[in-house]
Amino acid sequence: MNAVFSRLLACLFTVAISATIVAQSPVRFPDLAGWWSADPIRSGEPSHVALQFLEKDGKQQGRLWLMAIGAYDIPLGTVTRSGNSIDFKTDRFPLIWNPTTQMLSGHLPADVAPACNISIEFRRSEPVEEPPARDWKDLPSEETVQAKKNWGFGASPVTSDGAAYAADFNGRAYAFDLN
Repeated sequence: MNAVFSRLLACLFTVAISATIVAQSPVRFPDLAGWWSADPIRSGEPSHVALQFLEKDGKQQGRLWLMAIGAYDIPLGTVTRSGNSIDFKTDRFPLIWNPTTQMLSGHLPADVAPACNISIEFRRSEPVEEPPARDWKDLPSEETVQAKKNWGFGASPVTSDGAAYAADFNGRAYAFDLN
C-alpha cells in the first residue's frame, strides 16, 4: 500500500510541476499565428475588432481590423515577444497572452481610441474578409459626402456617444471628441 501511495504522490507531483512549467512557458509565434477577434464595449456600444498574426517576407507581423469604422488590414508592424507579453515595433499595442484561457488581453491603442482606454480581450476566430468596396452612388446624404471630402477619410465617419470615428486611405484609424 505504501508503494502505491508513493507512486501516486510522485505522479501527482510530476503533473503539478509539468502544469507549472507549461503555464510559465513564454508565448511562441505559433500560439499567436492566425486570426483573433474581440467585441470591446465603450459607453454600452460593442464594436467588432479583429487581429491577425502572420509571417510575411520572413517577419512575424500583426494587422488590425476595425470593422465599425471601415478600417481594414491596418499594419501594426513586427511582432515582439517577451515572456507572455506581445507588442509591435511600429505601433504600440501591448497585449498579454494567457496560456490557460488561450486569450490575448490589453487596451486598444491610443492612436485608435485616444483618451478612451478601452479594454479588449481577443479570442481565436475565423478569418475576416474586407467587405466589397462601397458603391458611392448610394450615399445616404450630401452631409456624408461633404464630411468625406473635408476629412479625406476612406469611409464615412461613424459617430457614437460624442465621438466620431473614421479611417484614412492609409488604413489609420482616428477618433475625434465632438464635445
